[in-house]
Amino acid sequence: MKSLIEDDKLFIENGPTNIIAEAFSSEKKEIYNLICEYSSKFLKDLSLEIEKLKKPTSQKNKFVSDIANTMFESTKLFLPNFVTPMASVAGSISELLLLKVLEKFKVNKIYINNGGDISLYISKNEKFNFSIGGETSCVIEYTGIDGFGGIATSGWKGRSFSMGIADSVTVIAEKASVADAAATIIGNHIDLKNSNKVKKTFANNLYEDTDLNNKLITVSVENLTETEIRQAISKGKNISEHYISKNLIKSVIINLQDKILILGHKFNIKFNKKIKILEVWNKIDMNNSIINNFVDSFIAFLFAISGPVAIMLSITSANNIDPRDVSIWLFGCFAVNGFFSIILTLKNKQPLVLMWSIPGMILIGYSLKNYSLNEIVGVYLTSSFLLFLISFTNIINFLKKNIPTEIVMGMVSAIFLSFCVDWINSLNTYPMLASIMSLTFFILLFLSKKIKTIPPLLGCLISGLLVMYFTNKINISTKEISLINIYLTMPEFNLKPIIELTIPLIITVIFIQNGQGIVLLENKKYTPPLNQITYYCGLGSFFNAYLGAVSTCLTGPVTGILTSNPNTQNQYISAILFSLLCIIFGLYSPFVLNLLQELPKEFIITLGGLALLNVLQQSFVDSFKSKYALSALLTFLVTLSEFTLFNIGAPFWGLLLGFLVSKFIEK
Repeated sequence: MKSLIEDDKLFIENGPTNIIAEAFSSEKKEIYNLICEYSSKFLKDLSLEIEKLKKPTSQKNKFVSDIANTMFESTKLFLPNFVTPMASVAGSISELLLLKVLEKFKVNKIYINNGGDISLYISKNEKFNFSIGGETSCVIEYTGIDGFGGIATSGWKGRSFSMGIADSVTVIAEKASVADAAATIIGNHIDLKNSNKVKKTFANNLYEDTDLNNKLITVSVENLTETEIRQAISKGKNISEHYISKNLIKSVIINLQDKILILGHKFNIKFNKKIKILEVWNKIDMNNSIINNFVDSFIAFLFAISGPVAIMLSITSANNIDPRDVSIWLFGCFAVNGFFSIILTLKNKQPLVLMWSIPGMILIGYSLKNYSLNEIVGVYLTSSFLLFLISFTNIINFLKKNIPTEIVMGMVSAIFLSFCVDWINSLNTYPMLASIMSLTFFILLFLSKKIKTIPPLLGCLISGLLVMYFTNKINISTKEISLINIYLTMPEFNLKPIIELTIPLIITVIFIQNGQGIVLLENKKYTPPLNQITYYCGLGSFFNAYLGAVSTCLTGPVTGILTSNPNTQNQYISAILFSLLCIIFGLYSPFVLNLLQELPKEFIITLGGLALLNVLQQSFVDSFKSKYALSALLTFLVTLSEFTLFNIGAPFWGLLLGFLVSKFIEK
């Protein structure tokens, strides 16, 4: 093994490995020594299992060493495509080396580049730039928001064999091993069958000991027409989108003869002037993205102003709340929260939507019989102050680390289940409307597997409107459109309601509402800023308190709808569009409420239920797939039961029971 340190970087040549590492730490020397030690160890471990690693990956493979198992597990994700564990060898080595460093040392930024397959870690305030080389070079900025990640490149011009014709396929994923395997498989798919411009030979003709044996690999590619380039890349595009939709990878950059296609997560990219983006495809993708953004935001908006608002109206009606006060509440819940949602979303480029706590509203509804609105405003302000304090502590991170995700998803599953069951029931209460909308949705969903169609939810929405129009169910009376008149409610700080209501209200925000939204976002591979979200919940709650509106929280069901589309590209745009609709609703809440009341409830219920189907399906999978299945099940059952104790609703008690079972029984 040859190793040296130059310009604060570590260079290692050890057999097939060619490593460049750079650590930004005061313990740089110790880190480099550890990398040298383990790079030799991993190669020794590989040599003991090399023959098995050259065989195609299958569910029956069994390995001993960490490095071999990492290679196997990463390639297994992409079955049934042909792949061997060797497809991720370079990425797996860089990944495990990084993990060994992070186990023992604290670093702000570190990367380990093993022949172009990079594993990296960067803290939130750091950035990392990497480039795709050659004449068609571009520089990609990778921020610390993404945290631990992997970057890998494959192609027929690289040092590894490829069965495809792409000059390079660069994949960005959470792990370098997965990125390496994905880049190999996607690169193999980019091909022109039976083309005289592509020359191939059997892999074992060039290298006797290859894992590809008698597979045909590319040795040269002549200049291709743009049509041929598009034909070849389309195959890589399809499989890339499939892997992105399954959240296996984040982004793919395909390069074939100076034509580049970028899919998935949008990084900050600076291109060489010689690069030509495949403009037609980008426009099509963008158009589809815009349509999906609009549909998702509109359906989420309809959902938000229907069921949740109906709950608020039933509570205010039971307590004889002045309609003018109700309008002010709606202004706060929608317009104020919508404003802060836009700020939070733009700061993080994530769909971070703030709404209002439905369990909190129910809690306050019970208390309005005993306390004045001024006293309730005092409770709201106290709660907002506590949320501010919590946002500057490590409490949220502590809770997240100690409460298994499966338990939270059990709670989410129970909450979302009720919405989907309501959709089924709507087939009885308004069969013509609900059945036509549902049938349209599933037909378009079926067709989307074969051809590009309009989004199924958009078709569902249009068919519903047409049914209501032709059956004369839309009868909107003319009302004067005017802005809402705002006035403030002053607080009265009474110790008794503060003691009785503040903690339960905080629990509904942090545990019940924020917990749902955070887990849903994490399942979509986002990294929601926990303390920042809590801070903005406190900020929104403070302003809304003087409007008489219930505390601000990160929404659960709405987040589920906004992120329900498998294509996660630009989902934050959906959040912004949704927030703008909420602001308009808040400003014109009396008028919009009148329009809403003209729509059959089954219309909203069907849209919301169908929108949440995919989310519910995934939440069930995430709830019961691990060793915490019993904890998740108990959380699910308690949440579903609507059990209440000490004015605190079932979701909290479900979480508590699930947590206790996970710690003392399933641990």
